[in-house]
Amino acid sequence: LELSFRQGERRALINIATGAGKTYTACLAAYRMLNYTKMQRILFLVDRNNLGEQAEGEFARFRFTENGETLSNIFSVGRITSSNMPDVSVTISTIQRLFSMLTGDGDINDNDEESDLSDNDQPEVEMPEEVTLSHDYFDIIIVDECHRSIYSSWRKVLEYFDTARIIGLTATPVPQT
Repeated sequence: LELSFRQGERRALINIATGAGKTYTACLAAYRMLNYTKMQRILFLVDRNNLGEQAEGEFARFRFTENGETLSNIFSVGRITSSNMPDVSVTISTIQRLFSMLTGDGDINDNDEESDLSDNDQPEVEMPEEVTLSHDYFDIIIVDECHRSIYSSWRKVLEYFDTARIIGLTATPVPQT
């Protein structure tokens, strides 16, 4: 992963079997990028809110750091739970919640109704001309279960952040991924 980024690649796909540590890998990548590069903001996208809660817990417990401290003691970690962007190094969100926050679409309910990213029958979302974050806000976007979300109707949300490197995590890649 690091070698591909040093060679100028903007996207990477990590294929890891279910239960083998995709979130752990995301924590390790986030720590290394924040600690050893000039990158300052990472977005970790999940496809359901309950997975966001689990990811937040895993980032908080991650201790594979040089001094054994947790990642969240060294770098701030938080989820988008309102229409405001948390001031953190690692932001965790669903893509729908991120889109709502970007467009200023009012309060965002914290429920698990945001789970069907694989429905390609939905029309593609359009990014408005004015959004709440600049296109270069994130340095890296890590997309969990990217086979469901990276190419569906939400693709333009990812493409808006055109300077960010994107890391896709999946256990079941499909040709579009």
